[in-house]
Amino acid sequence: MRRSRITDCRAGIHQPDRSTARGDDGIQRSSCRGCGCALMRTGATRIWFLSSLIG
Repeated sequence: MRRSRITDCRAGIHQPDRSTARGDDGIQRSSCRGCGCALMRTGATRIWFLSSLIG
């Protein structure tokens, strides 16, 4: 059985939305499907992480 997206977000597992913007500096930006937080990904790390303030 699949967990809910909100539960995944609380555990720190965010999934990017389908619409992704790529800047001139190679950084991709998107929002999380579950909670809507701002995410970003660099070419070096290739993982999505939070790009805004928490709390």
